[in-house]
Amino acid sequence: ESLTQLRETGLDALSLANNHAGDFGAEAMVDGLAQIRDAGMIPFGAGQDEQAAVRAFHTTVKNLRIAVLGVTCIDPDQLPTGPSQPGRSCLPNHAIAIKQSLSKSLTQADCVVAFVHWGDENTIRITEAQRSWARWLIAHGADAVIGCHSHCPQMTDTFQGRPIFYSLGNLAVHLGDDPEHPARGLPPFTTPSLAILDLDGTGKIVEHDHRIVAGALP
Repeated sequence: ESLTQLRETGLDALSLANNHAGDFGAEAMVDGLAQIRDAGMIPFGAGQDEQAAVRAFHTTVKNLRIAVLGVTCIDPDQLPTGPSQPGRSCLPNHAIAIKQSLSKSLTQADCVVAFVHWGDENTIRITEAQRSWARWLIAHGADAVIGCHSHCPQMTDTFQGRPIFYSLGNLAVHLGDDPEHPARGLPPFTTPSLAILDLDGTGKIVEHDHRIVAGALP
């Protein structure tokens, strides 16, 4: 039901490179990949094997070719993918494969975005690991790095002239029916933001903006 609702909002793809994709094991994650496809969306950041997990999602926006890679730095040893093992695209586990995927994407896309699950929850503080991996991703070809996992927006930075959005917060939150849920009503969980990228005709990011959105989706 949730997948149908997400598709109806206009989402084209979902990253499964996060710390919950493997909660119920490899078989359940593979089933989730199939259900996402059945709902009309494309999963990335996880797959049947390492090659599929690190493969970028490709799309075209106003005649520009965009590639988005999904990566998680949270619990990298929980269901990491392998040559014949379903799992998630993780750093540092799959650094070589992710570097190769970035390199390949640069030949197939005008703009390459790394979408990363990282950092500490419920804080605006940036960790040194976030800074380090953001710069690593840009050094290996990412035109922009966009992060999540903290549940609240974090700062924006640049490296080599390329934007880093450390966290966008939560656009939509499912807290269940428990009125005592510890996250219910906390400002970080109700303050989503958007990463705005302005590209020129060649796909180069010429402007970027981190825009706070008033209120979250229910």
